[in-house]
Amino acid sequence: MSDTDITEGRTYIDHQTRLRPDLAYLSGRDSDYETVEVPFVVSNGMWVKECYWSGRVVGVERDEIEEICYTDRNGGRRRLLICDKPFGIVEREYAEPRTYDNPDPSVRRRLLCARQVHKGELGQSVNIPRLSYVRQAFEPGTRSSVTKSRERRRSNRGWVRLIDLVKVTNLEVEDIVFGFWEFSGHLNYRFLNKDQVGGTLLDMVVASSPDDIKGKCPEVFSTTQLEALGMIDDSLEDLWVRRGFADTVLRLIALGVRPEIIQPA
Repeated sequence: MSDTDITEGRTYIDHQTRLRPDLAYLSGRDSDYETVEVPFVVSNGMWVKECYWSGRVVGVERDEIEEICYTDRNGGRRRLLICDKPFGIVEREYAEPRTYDNPDPSVRRRLLCARQVHKGELGQSVNIPRLSYVRQAFEPGTRSSVTKSRERRRSNRGWVRLIDLVKVTNLEVEDIVFGFWEFSGHLNYRFLNKDQVGGTLLDMVVASSPDDIKGKCPEVFSTTQLEALGMIDDSLEDLWVRRGFADTVLRLIALGVRPEIIQPA
């Protein structure tokens, strides 16, 4: 990205390489060429997302999106997706490569949301309900970049009570946990087993009160699907999930994505 124009929108610059117009003959050197900056503007009110790989569009139809490619000042090719409505891109992240012996590698999905251009800047993302969350302390050995002592006691890792997520979505808890499982946590690169569908782990905390998490380092359970099912059956009221997972679920629902119900075996 380069410049912005508040009156029109957000300006991007395409750095195009052209032959110099004043050349008398070609020398075969780089000096035969010049870089020309060609601006284009994404209007205020439009939604935009910069993507490097293809993915599934959610929230709008694919043909509603305008795609623009440009070259940045370092010569890198970039791709912008633009629409007059909020949208997202679902990408797939693999834990292991696809090979002849392993044609169906374990996968995790992630949601990339567009943002709306406002006064020449990237403004709001997809609008979702606000949920109360609690921030834990920094993990031991983690270095904080903040200077205020109050902020040094709290990391950016937030936790949301699972039952609150259930209430605001009007979904069953199994729909949330297992229907969005591939968005849930992190890929397990160390081992995969038949109980761990998708090769992902869901991080959960058991706490009866926010005070058990706030400013502390709670015990985090990185669960397989069967382990998560057992914890839901045992103590739903005391279960917490990462704020990032909760926000992703809310954004997916806001974009019209329904849970893919895959119950653990």
